[in-house]
Order: sequence, then structure tokens, then C-alpha cells
Amino acid sequence: MNMKKIKYLILLFLILPIMVRASDAVNFKVGNRFFESFFEAYQYASLDNPLIILNDINFDDTLNINKSIEINLNNHDISSPRMVFKLDGGTLNLTGKGTVRERNPYYGAVVIKGSETNQEDYSILNVSSDVTLEGWTGIFIDQKNKKAYGVKVNSNAKINALNDTSGDSGIGIYVNGQIKDSVNAPEINLGNNSYIKSTGPGIYLAGYSTLNVDGYIEGIDSGLSLKSGIININGGTIKATGPDNTPTSPNGNGTNSSGAGIQIESNNSYAGNIELTINDGNIISENGYSFYEFTATPSTNTKVKNINILNGTFTSLKNNFLLSDSFKTTHPKFISGGKFTSDVSPYLKTGSLSHNDNYYQVVSKNFDNIKDLTISKKNLLPIIIIITFLIVVLINLYLYTRKKLLKKKNK
Repeated sequence: MNMKKIKYLILLFLILPIMVRASDAVNFKVGNRFFESFFEAYQYASLDNPLIILNDINFDDTLNINKSIEINLNNHDISSPRMVFKLDGGTLNLTGKGTVRERNPYYGAVVIKGSETNQEDYSILNVSSDVTLEGWTGIFIDQKNKKAYGVKVNSNAKINALNDTSGDSGIGIYVNGQIKDSVNAPEINLGNNSYIKSTGPGIYLAGYSTLNVDGYIEGIDSGLSLKSGIININGGTIKATGPDNTPTSPNGNGTNSSGAGIQIESNNSYAGNIELTINDGNIISENGYSFYEFTATPSTNTKVKNINILNGTFTSLKNNFLLSDSFKTTHPKFISGGKFTSDVSPYLKTGSLSHNDNYYQVVSKNFDNIKDLTISKKNLLPIIIIITFLIVVLINLYLYTRKKLLKKKNK
């Protein structure tokens, strides 16, 4: 064998492992193990031992999650034709910068199923702030035989909700309207880094759930579209950018556009029992009303069970509130604080309104009295002199009285 052949064999021997490694489709890592297939990697992954994505991947089908697992996108994007993840039992943590995307939007980036029986913490989704969810919905809480027990969502994700393949407007987060049980109902917690932008409503709560908002929500049709559940707005921004489409026609299988920051449709076909508390935040409509409530029929009673507006800033092109007669009869006074671009004095529960800088602001009834009692440094000196004089008089009176008593005792 000549030297040329020997050199060639040595070179081939050295590069062969590299060539074999490059030809392998190593897409996933769990611990120190590498995998070609998601389903192989999935078997070894857990919350403590995350599945790490190593490449941008276009899956051919939905990834079914039915155990507790963390998936780290690791600066990569993953997609499937429709419904990228389906979570049905277990905990799914999505971390690491990257995008989860429906290539043909129709269901959502993550679809969550609850339990048919009353189980706590059945399906839990946690999404970190560097994750983007893109599809017809970012998160879709779906029913299973009209039940969805034990669903919890904690999200700081960026959500891009797009029109589906049939042309229907996207929905940032959607709760299916057949979910009516208030016991162990779905719970959605949006952190202050959460960001939702939708071609339809930012969030559509058709089914019964609890929604806690502290982040940015923007929709064209409406910011929030509500038919059921408990809603606590603790901060952030809820914004509608589309045209004013009031009065809005009712919809028994979806939601129609109003252009309102918060839209409530009181409809007997849904669970209703809406309880709304606004502790803070910005409620904005670029072209319509900040807050719009209407009934599906003239004989339908409002489905708003409780409402309290304690603070927040309400900005709208039209009046801040457009309400049904049933709502106004049931909840004549519901505002205790906040700033408004229109006069909301008919709805004040406590306090009064002051008007400046284009806003009406709620002030306390006792505000003026408290202001009058405030002591300035300028007025403090005379008060100190008077108090000091009174103390001296009392001391002298005490000494004089004591001296007289001692004289009597010595006689």
C-alpha cells in the first residue's frame, strides 16, 4: 500500500465520525442525551430535566402532552399545520426564547383540555415572557364533554392571534362557551409582561373561568369580550382599535365586533354570572366606548352579577359607558375611583368628580376636609407657642396648689 493511500485512509478515518454526526438529524436534547425524534426525547424529559430544542422544526402533526414536562425553545421556532401542542393532563412549561406557531391557523398554538371529573390541577400551562405563541389563538381552553375541570394558565407570553384559514378573526385567548361549571373552573393569570395582539378580540371568555389581568391586551374587535366568569383587572392595558360597531348584534356561536375596550354580551345561552372588578389599568377604545354591555334580547336580564370599578383610566372616543337598561337597573352605582374622559357622575358609588386635563377624576367625599386639616410649616410655630404656654400655665398651677397644701399641713 503506497503512502498516498495510507494518508487517504487516515484522513477518511478522521472525518468519518464528523460526516456521520452531521448526517444525523439531532433535534432535541434531554440531559446528556441527543434525539432525532420528539417522541423519543419526550419519554425522558420532565419538569426537572427539560427537553431542549436544537433546531427550527416543522412538525407534521400535533404534539400531544399528557405528563409534566418543560420544553425549552432555546432560540428556535417550532410549528405544525394546526394545533402545535395539545395539553390533556399534566404540566407544560414553555421556556427559552422562540416561537410556537400554527402554519395554517385554525385552532391555536396551545390547546388545553380539562378533566371530565372534578380534579384539581389537571392541566397546567406556564409560559415565560420570551416565548411567542402564534395561531388562530395563542391559548385555547377547550371542553371535553362540556367540562374543563382543573385547568390553570400562567402566562407572560407574547401572543399573535391571526385570522384562521377560513377568514375568521383571531382570538388571543379563548375559553369555549360550553364550559359552564363554576366549580374548579379554568383559571387564567396574565403577568405584567404578557402581551396579546389579535385580529379579533384580545380575549374571548365565552365559557366560565377566572381571568386575572396584569399586562397588555389589544384586539381589533374588542379588548375583552365577556359572556361568563370572574374577571379581575389589576393593571396593564386593555385596548380596542377597530371601528365602533354598536349596537352589536348578539351571537350564540362566537362574538361580534363592537370596537369597545370591554364588551359584555348578556346571553342566556352561556353561563353568565359575570363578576368584574377593576382595581387599576387602562381601558381604551380608539373609536368607540371603553365599556359596553348589551343584552341578547330586550327581555334578557343582564348577566353581570357584580361590578366594582375601584380605579383605572378609561379613555374612549365616545362616552366611556354604554349600558343596557337591565344593567343600569341592577347596578345603578358601581364606580368608586378612577379617571374618565366622559362624565360618569350618574354611576358614582362614592365621592365626586373633579375635571381637569381632559379627565374627570373621582375624589373622596372627605378629601376637602382632610386637605383643610393639613398643617403647613408656616402655621406650625404659633401652635407650638400656644401649646408651650398652656403647659407652663398647668405646671405653675400645679406647683402653686402643692405649695398651699404643704402650708396647711405644717400648721
